[in-house]
Amino acid sequence: MSKVADHNSMDAALNDVKSNGNILHICSAQPANYAGIAAVTLGNVALASGDYTLQDGAVSGRRVTVAQKTVTGTGGGTAGFIVIADTANTRIKTVTTCPSYTMANGVPVVVASFDAWEIEDPT
Repeated sequence: MSKVADHNSMDAALNDVKSNGNILHICSAQPANYAGIAAVTLGNVALASGDYTLQDGAVSGRRVTVAQKTVTGTGGGTAGFIVIADTANTRIKTVTTCPSYTMANGVPVVVASFDAWEIEDPT
């Protein structure tokens, strides 16, 4: 017997990120919770539903991809994490590692398109 997961169910979870993840932070460390973002953010940019693409996963399943964004630094330091947050509900939606960015106040950095979350088919 093989395992099966409905892609519509996967999309429901990914659509929560797409519908509610309205800000992207570049951070120097992984925040422990939503309130912790303030201590580690080095820059942020607003996100809209159109910045996300739901598509087939790289291997299987489904994924949500974030479009390329330009983030202007609000602090100085080295960033290694991208956090997508929901400001209305004060929640972190996803955290992922990223290439090392050197951030400086007022200096823009281009964040390439990336997969925020991928849900693979069960094996």
